[in-house]
Amino acid sequence: MPVAMRNLALPALSLLLACGGTPEGSRPTTVAPATEPAPEPTPVAIAEPGDPPLGQLPEAVTPTHYRLALTVVPEREGFSGLAEIQVQVAEPTRHIWLHGDDLEVAQASVTPAEGEAIEASWEQVDDEGVAILRLGEVLPAGEATIRIDYRAPFNTALHGLYKVEAAEEAYAFTQFEATSARLAFPGFDEPRFKTPFDVALTVQEDHVAAFNTPQAAATALGGGLQVVRFETTRPMPTYLVAMAVGPLDVVEHEAIPPSDVRDVPIPLRGLAVKGKGEQLAYALEHTAEILAALES
Repeated sequence: MPVAMRNLALPALSLLLACGGTPEGSRPTTVAPATEPAPEPTPVAIAEPGDPPLGQLPEAVTPTHYRLALTVVPEREGFSGLAEIQVQVAEPTRHIWLHGDDLEVAQASVTPAEGEAIEASWEQVDDEGVAILRLGEVLPAGEATIRIDYRAPFNTALHGLYKVEAAEEAYAFTQFEATSARLAFPGFDEPRFKTPFDVALTVQEDHVAAFNTPQAAATALGGGLQVVRFETTRPMPTYLVAMAVGPLDVVEHEAIPPSDVRDVPIPLRGLAVKGKGEQLAYALEHTAEILAALES
């Protein structure tokens, strides 16, 4: 080999060794990366129920929509109902505080938006109608539906869903203001919660059923009963829900005309116990002017 080429080869060999070249006869080795175990999932802290909320309910679970199906036959001693309440759950929980007064709950469950129904137990914890649902497993955050099947007696003190008798006929009416809706259905009975309501009433075929919104459909069930479904309400608090059932006189009246603050007419009718409809004439005649004063 010429001298010039030997002089070029030596620096090249030195560079190769410096860069980690493997000497002849040596076996290259590979160091496997260390395998670390997968981290354990962080446990979620689930708050205990603590003392009953005797003021406002906690905001961890809030209602967004009610679906109520009630069977109301005033001749009976009580009524039955199925309440489905869509709620928003802020954090995982195993309990839900809500309201229900003197309700006999047969079955309760809570179903997350993506999951199976979770069985729950119902307990009223104080005389004012605060109740707790204890869940069989953790309910995740997100949307869920509470489902409660129950029975209750008609109230006899003219509040809640109450029963009255006149001329040997029985009627059922409601008075929920301010916190008596809990006597008729389980829910979040505070005026700060405003949600739409869908209501269906199973009543006798010869009875009138009235609600906040117009009737959407009526279907005969046989056995002298019919189910009356009503249009969905606008968002409103529980204390404004109103129902009436019985052999009522229905007195139609001309609509209340539009006003300076309202560009639509308002349909108007009156309900009275059987045979008393004519006594509504004065009230119906003056309702428009009373409403105009209130609107102004």
